[in-house]
Amino acid sequence: MRFPPFTVTRPAIDQIEVVGGCVRVDLEPGGCSGRAYAWALADARPGDEVYGCEGAWLVVSADARPVLDGAVVDYGAALKPPRFRVVRNPN
Repeated sequence: MRFPPFTVTRPAIDQIEVVGGCVRVDLEPGGCSGRAYAWALADARPGDEVYGCEGAWLVVSADARPVLDGAVVDYGAALKPPRFRVVRNPN
């Protein structure tokens, strides 16, 4: 198992398990910085990195990989709507 170069919180791991055990993270145009995270239930594509962490798999696109380095992936159940998010991103 290859661990990610970013932190995944327990709520995020729990939610990944609920939705089937694997989530893909990519970037798309949008947001304040011109890029927004896109979360999907999908298999790995060529160029993706696959990381495992305590019962959950994260597939990270080649574009999102350098942006996530050192960040924290979380799941906000109390957010409207509930969603995965990246917090404390040094990039």
